[in-house]
Amino acid sequence: MKLPAVLHVDDNDEDVFLFRHAWKQVAVPNPLYGIGSFAEAVDYFEGRGRFADRESHPLPCLVLVDLQLLGGDGLELLRWIRADSRFNSVRVVLLTGSANKQDAERASRLGADSFIVKPQRQSDLIETVRLIRASWLTPAAAET
Repeated sequence: MKLPAVLHVDDNDEDVFLFRHAWKQVAVPNPLYGIGSFAEAVDYFEGRGRFADRESHPLPCLVLVDLQLLGGDGLELLRWIRADSRFNSVRVVLLTGSANKQDAERASRLGADSFIVKPQRQSDLIETVRLIRASWLTPAAAET
């Protein structure tokens, strides 16, 4: 049985590297796909261009989005995802360096499932990945 995919949208190469490392350390079995810009994320969801093959680029069950993206921002991407009924079942978590309360409130109003501030220490990032796995990727989480 194929596990549902997770899409990580972040344009910071160091953050992407550290997140992928934590993902592997936690041994999350779900495949993790990475995108670096707003436009690429839209193309991924639409199945356009290099993302046309849904076997290679399946629709995700969960999207982890940074606030700051090339060509747009995470809140704009969240709004775009929530505006399309094809993606109603996709969970969206803002995973960002911003601890701005207004950003968190806006994300909630736009329909984010959660808003997580990126931890500074790798050990804390590992705990964050464990939280993501337990909250949105376990069989019990999928039933909620």
